[in-house]
Amino acid sequence: MARKRNPVAQYFANIWQAIATTVLGMKVTIGYFFRKPVTLLYPEARPVVPPGARGLHEFDEDTCIACGICMTACPVDCLVIESEGRGKDSLITRYDIDYQRCLFCNLCCEPCPTNSVKMTEKWDLASYNREGCVVHFARPKSAEEIEAFKAEFARKEAEKKKKAAEAKAQKAAPSQSPGPEAEKSGDSA
Repeated sequence: MARKRNPVAQYFANIWQAIATTVLGMKVTIGYFFRKPVTLLYPEARPVVPPGARGLHEFDEDTCIACGICMTACPVDCLVIESEGRGKDSLITRYDIDYQRCLFCNLCCEPCPTNSVKMTEKWDLASYNREGCVVHFARPKSAEEIEAFKAEFARKEAEKKKKAAEAKAQKAAPSQSPGPEAEKSGDSA
């Protein structure tokens, strides 16, 4: 059975505990009071970013194959990729990152097979509205440019189908050269 404390003794013990914790907190506060302040006058004074810090993304549109692995790997779905075509023959029409939701976790950069997406040490994304936090990395394309790409892509696809059909026909057709039995019967006649 727990021993009950005298209420008067408990009262003074609580007062003593409050004074002791206040003195301990004031000791920490006074220690910071006499130190030099660490506040930066941003944007005049810029902070020093350590090497290897994860900042804003860098995107290389020329090497991207629009596979969508980075979009799939993103845990918060802040990436949006739209493209015409597929593989190396693709035209990226949209590559956006919504930095309001981005965790800067680097999970979109790791699986990229062409290293098209990288994290940089740039970190300043200040804006006056929410739309400023959505960064459009893909170069804007005109409607004519997209239509020309679609026509070229359709031509390449038709060419690939034609070559595949020719290769299939060559495999299926019997060989035209005479076999060893035909040569023997031709020699004896």
